[in-house]
Amino acid sequence: MSFRRLYRATCQSARLGVSVDAMSSIRFALTFLLCISFANAQEAPVDGIAALVKGSPILMSDLEDAKLKLTAELKRNQKWDEVGSEKDFQKRVLDQLINERLLEDELSKRGIAVEDTDIDSAINSIMKDNQVTSMPQFEQLLQTEGFTMPDYRKNLKKQIAQSRIMGAIVR
Repeated sequence: MSFRRLYRATCQSARLGVSVDAMSSIRFALTFLLCISFANAQEAPVDGIAALVKGSPILMSDLEDAKLKLTAELKRNQKWDEVGSEKDFQKRVLDQLINERLLEDELSKRGIAVEDTDIDSAINSIMKDNQVTSMPQFEQLLQTEGFTMPDYRKNLKKQIAQSRIMGAIVR
């Protein structure tokens, strides 16, 4: 330690009523704790952008989630062999996410909304067409097909939205 630093430390410790040795011990302990905290800190992964759709990002995490869901669906339906290369599969999933984002944008622009009552009506119609008499029975059928009710409702909402957009475009 240089004379100047020692003199400053002595003056500072005298003001605080702490000896130079105690100040050194405290400084060492704080430095040690700081080093340990940096060593144990884990960086949060930065989510990359897979694509931009009209200025709105599609994140890599969204792409990975969609790939996992589609992979599970394709395996469940025994169509996994038809996928092709990983690159083609990723492009296909990204195209699907882009189309969904464009659909949401077009719905918003045209003021078209799909309400829960619309989805409920569609589900009731599907149940009637398939002679399903109760919601628990319908949910059981969905489970045998590998769907959950929230996922099914979300897919049905997309289908209704697509149908309404197409109807609006044709008019």
